[in-house]
Amino acid sequence: MYARREFQMAVVYGRRRIGKTALLNEFIKGKNALYLPAEEVNDLLNLQKFSRLVGEKLGIANFPTVSNWNDLFSIIKEQLGMQHVVIIIDEYPYAANANKSLNSILQHVIDYEFKDTNIFLILCGSSMSFMENQVLGEKKPPFWPTNWSIENWAVGLL
Repeated sequence: MYARREFQMAVVYGRRRIGKTALLNEFIKGKNALYLPAEEVNDLLNLQKFSRLVGEKLGIANFPTVSNWNDLFSIIKEQLGMQHVVIIIDEYPYAANANKSLNSILQHVIDYEFKDTNIFLILCGSSMSFMENQVLGEKKPPFWPTNWSIENWAVGLL
C-alpha cells in the first residue's frame, strides 16, 4: 500500500501492549511521516498537541493551535498532500471519544479532501470494540471512499 502514489488508508488495532506503536514506528523509519499520538484528554488538548506536531513537521516554530479538526486536516492536505507521506493517528479512539463528531469529520475529509492526495493514513487503536464498531462497523461512517475496491483498504489485527 505504501508503494502506491495515491491516497491509502489502513487500520491497525489490537489489545494494549502488544507492539502496535512499535510496529508503526519501525514502519515509518526513514519515511516522510507525521506521527500524531492522541491522548485521553479533552478535544482542545489533542488539537493543541497535533497543531504543535504539524508545526514541527512544517518547520514552523510557534505554530498556532488550530481551532478545529477541519482546519487541521486542511492544513495537512495543503502542506503535505502532494508529498508521499504517512500520517499516523495513534490511539485514535481517544481523540474520537473527546470529540463525538470526529468520525464524521474524518469521513468527510477522506471523501473530499484526502482522496486526491499521496497521503497514507493509518488509524491505530487499542480499544478493539471502538475500532471494530466505530471505525470498521457498518452502522458508523465507513472509512473508505465509495469508489474504492477492497485492494485500497487494509485492516490489521495484532
